[in-house]
Amino acid sequence: MSENDSLPPQEIPPALPEALPAPERSPLFFGPNGLRAGWGILLFALMLGTIFIGGSAFVQIQHLGHPASPPPSALFSPALQLAEDIFYILAVVFAAILLGRSGVFSAGKAALTGILLLASVLIITLGIVHVTQLQKQAAAAKGQAQTKNSPPSSAAAPNSKSQELRAIASEALTFGAVLLITWIMSRVEHRRFGEYGFGGNRRRWPQLAQGLLSGFAALSLLIAGLYFGHWITFNGLLLHGAGPILSNGILWLIAFIFVGFFEEFFFRGYLQYTLARGIGFGAIGFFAAAALFNFSFGFVHGGNPGESPIGLFTAGLIGFVFCISLWYTRSLWWAVGFHATWDWGESFFYGTADSGGVSQGRLLDSHPQGKLLLSGGATGPEGSALCLGIIVLVAIWVWFSLRKERAKSTNQSLVNPLESNPL
Repeated sequence: MSENDSLPPQEIPPALPEALPAPERSPLFFGPNGLRAGWGILLFALMLGTIFIGGSAFVQIQHLGHPASPPPSALFSPALQLAEDIFYILAVVFAAILLGRSGVFSAGKAALTGILLLASVLIITLGIVHVTQLQKQAAAAKGQAQTKNSPPSSAAAPNSKSQELRAIASEALTFGAVLLITWIMSRVEHRRFGEYGFGGNRRRWPQLAQGLLSGFAALSLLIAGLYFGHWITFNGLLLHGAGPILSNGILWLIAFIFVGFFEEFFFRGYLQYTLARGIGFGAIGFFAAAALFNFSFGFVHGGNPGESPIGLFTAGLIGFVFCISLWYTRSLWWAVGFHATWDWGESFFYGTADSGGVSQGRLLDSHPQGKLLLSGGATGPEGSALCLGIIVLVAIWVWFSLRKERAKSTNQSLVNPLESNPL
């Protein structure tokens, strides 16, 4: 027997397991880059609706404990509305959980998700209709009461800082809500939260400071044009002494910083990123999304008292300039700073109307005069045709001062959403 015959037979290595197929994803909800943009935007809007629905549920619980006037119909009874509100919140949460799961997304789950989203849309639409009816009834009752009573006094409200504190609380809560919902959407889509405008930028504080200075400087240039053209007049100080000036100025600055964070992050955060991702084509998709949401930004200002067509147009146009800064810096920090001090300069420092509203506790007392097209009238400086020229100068300044910032940011996804890095 040969020496090789005594050796044990060689073992055949086991075959390597075949690679598992990728989890099934419904093409209705998911594309090559994850959750389709339309569904993401709808879910984002429905999550914002949970705030409205939560307030409605609180009111219905109060009505159950202390019933007031009978409801206009059984459809709007407190018990039924409370049940609808609870179902809405559960439906939105469950739909978000289903869309956020990274496993198999079968046809049954796709159908269930679609049903939950459709039911949520119907419920919140019904709730908005009901609230609109109640507001019309309240407005009619208020109008009848005013005809019976003496006209209200036109005396200025005392400088109690209540308006500043209410503004801070309101804007902080709304910004916090958008922040939370955006974070939830980042978990649902398995993306980095910083992709939506506040991450991937080591120069955030210099950009914020530059935006703060640029906003006040741009407004001051506009005010100077109005003043030397005799389209605005100043009647002196409304605040006296370092204490009231500093306290009111700081409180209003805090309030408008929250305004800047809320409005910029809402219109140019998740929504801007997601729609640009859905459209694609790089810069074309980015600025197409910017145009759509900035028209929306101007439209939202249409509810302000005293707003004018020029004021709405300039609100949308300056929003488009903010998107240019977003394209160059890949972040929202410059836009937040500019937005904050522009509003602060109008509402506090120069004492003008801001999109039709006049603030208490302002430093200067000012009034528009002359032609409405140039003075801005009740809208404020934003309603003046001169503001269009200032916005053009701001756009040039953004191009000159921020175009080199693109290379200093690691957040590629905001300007190239298809290059995002899912978690």
